[in-house]
Amino acid sequence: STPATHELFVQRLHPEDRHRVLSVYESARADGHARITDARIQRPDGSVRHVRIHGIAEADERGTIVRLRGTMLDVTDLTVLQ
Repeated sequence: STPATHELFVQRLHPEDRHRVLSVYESARADGHARITDARIQRPDGSVRHVRIHGIAEADERGTIVRLRGTMLDVTDLTVLQ
């Protein structure tokens, strides 16, 4: 299994979604608010999956954002049905 890293996340984002998703990421870092966005990822085998990304910023005791954490849910089947 490959460890999840920010670099791997960015690499797997579909090229047409990458800029938008990274803008959402930077907004969350800037203001500390949770974000939800939909995007596509490209798997190592070349297949494309639709995902819903939930992210939230974590701050230290001084209020400085020190990390973003979140989840990614595969919603491909739901997207195809729509």
